[in-house]
Amino acid sequence: MTATAKLEKAEEFFLLADVSAPSEWDAAVSLAVSAGINAADVIILLKTGNFGGGEHDGAVRTLKRLGYGTEASQLSFLLRLKSTAQYSARRCTLSEAEDCLKRAARLLGSARDVMRVETES
Repeated sequence: MTATAKLEKAEEFFLLADVSAPSEWDAAVSLAVSAGINAADVIILLKTGNFGGGEHDGAVRTLKRLGYGTEASQLSFLLRLKSTAQYSARRCTLSEAEDCLKRAARLLGSARDVMRVETES
């Protein structure tokens, strides 16, 4: 999969997370997590030539290794809420949904920046 396709997926998930956030907090968190994962994949793919496609914690480690510590922290936070949003009986809160949207937005911004720089060079 190309970085452009991954970025398009991240954008789509983020858009739907934002639409869901006011009332459907589990969906918003789940979609924000998916947006963040895809955004992280964009960075990793552009910097290494592949995105692994393996465990998500590996992406956190790879981002750190590449010098993207802030992005690694954003992804790590999102991943901690993935199971709650998708599998747990506990419901996500509005605050968690808002936090996830902010973090996914940061990751998406970084992915766009890396894409811009890499395609200009």
